[in-house]
Amino acid sequence: MWSRNARGDLTWIGTFATGGRGEGGINDPMRSSYSVVLTPDHGYLLVANAGSGDISVFRVLPTGLALTSVTPSGGGNPISIAVHGNLVYVVNFGGNYQLSGFELQESGALRPVKGSRQVLSSADGGASSAVFSPDGSKLVVTERLAGKVDVFGVDPDGTLSNPVFNSPPSTKPFSEAFTPNGTLLVTDTGSVGGSATVSSYGVNADNTLAVISSQVPTGGTAACWLVADGQDMLASNAGSGNLGALAIAPDGTLQPLGVVATLPPGTLTPPGQAAAGIPIDLAASQDDRFVYVLDSGGGRVFGYQVSTNSGLGQVSDVRAGTPQSGIQGMAAY
Repeated sequence: MWSRNARGDLTWIGTFATGGRGEGGINDPMRSSYSVVLTPDHGYLLVANAGSGDISVFRVLPTGLALTSVTPSGGGNPISIAVHGNLVYVVNFGGNYQLSGFELQESGALRPVKGSRQVLSSADGGASSAVFSPDGSKLVVTERLAGKVDVFGVDPDGTLSNPVFNSPPSTKPFSEAFTPNGTLLVTDTGSVGGSATVSSYGVNADNTLAVISSQVPTGGTAACWLVADGQDMLASNAGSGNLGALAIAPDGTLQPLGVVATLPPGTLTPPGQAAAGIPIDLAASQDDRFVYVLDSGGGRVFGYQVSTNSGLGQVSDVRAGTPQSGIQGMAAY
């Protein structure tokens, strides 16, 4: 955990044990987004412990984090967490991919929502992320191996209904985010060595998707993570070691703006050859003035100040862990 000053500089606060185990050992071990998430009021931090099959909840304090609970994730191997109000859903891979719901209580405990367990389109669909729509009426899950974007209705009791397993133009949907007006953005990692893209969709009342922009290039390869506001978005291209920007029109149409940052060389793989950094998770400050990228290849977090048309100027560079050691997940406010 770091604190941020007005210029975007990061100052070390500390490291806090989750009470659980991770995956570790490689870059992007969980192959997912949103393994570390904040509640909307920034009062709590939720962390997926994929190795021990549970979820840790921390109370967020100015001076650090206080662990309040460690709860079984409802299916084993949690990889992604979605939060809306006090409703929490977890994507699990414990033999097959499925969802489990919880109520986040004021004490920081997680209480299972009865009848919330839902299976996805297939047992081995490779689910990567889950997000709620801005109004909380929909829960959307990407399945990168199955090539599906699943949309569920969220009922008043917190359970899910009317699942639709959409087959979008994206062949390998990975990460996703909603703009404030409800446009859904989904990254497509692309084929090996091929260009990565982002598509935008409207989510219909019947949980089907309406394509707005299809497969707009991100300027790199293996785009797996993104951050967005109502006007612009950034995608981290893990395969090419850079960040690509896209403009978002009011109707959700996307326009590529090109590469806006390239990470410096990270670890040496293979020996004697400088490898580019490997940008994975992205996180933006609440006011969207700063964006941070986790470089798992170099074991660092780079911070950038955002200017017009998503132009980036680097403002910070801090050590996050050992290169290629399995560091994953990031949240900011």
